Amino acid sequence: GIVGAMDSCHIPIKAPEADPGSYRSYASRKNIHSIVMQGVCDHELLFTDVFAGSPGRTHDAHVFRNSPLADRLANSLPPEQHCVGDGAYELQTYLMCPYKGALTAGQRRYNERLSAARQSIEKSFALLKCRWRRLEYIDASDMSLIVRIVVSCCVLHNLCLLSNDSAEDMLEENADDKEKEKEEGPAAGNDDEDDDEGEVGGAFGAYNVNEQAVVKRDNIQAILQAVP
Repeated sequence: GIVGAMDSCHIPIKAPEADPGSYRSYASRKNIHSIVMQGVCDHELLFTDVFAGSPGRTHDAHVFRNSPLADRLANSLPPEQHCVGDGAYELQTYLMCPYKGALTAGQRRYNERLSAARQSIEKSFALLKCRWRRLEYIDASDMSLIVRIVVSCCVLHNLCLLSNDSAEDMLEENADDKEKEKEEGPAAGNDDEDDDEGEVGGAFGAYNVNEQAVVKRDNIQAILQAVP
């Protein structure tokens, strides 16, 4: 069963004042400086794991590889359980990802179900940034302070939800603001669309196909295909 939905988002920050290499690594393809926040949430939109601080140019799969969560999932998660992620991640027995390429009807249905399950993390990120507007741009150069701000906002996000402090109206207001931004042109600091769902590999190398994960995904797809 699914134990969490995982994804990453960008948190815009002040351009680092360190060496040119650091300056470039935190700049996205849109030349907006940011850090990557990796999050996992449950069906109630509560964050169950947060890993923040990787430079903005870092691929989601690479962020995951370097996070403590990767080892925890690989070594402690029961084989029948898994998280769900998008096509930016590597398929693992503990991380189910969508099919790519020419798809069968069953594979398309699997992808649709996976996408629906992933909506919780997308909504969590949206709610987090609506509630804590500081995350739209952190005007700080101390990376440890930036990470503490991000993680603290996630903790407060959980406390608000556990206290039944709903912010659905804030999400609706934010959606209206986004629609207005589209009409007026792209806004600086909104770089979430920079995330790439292409094949994993690139600068940090390809990976070996996990055959057990392929079999598990195919079995899930077959079960979904059999359900009316």
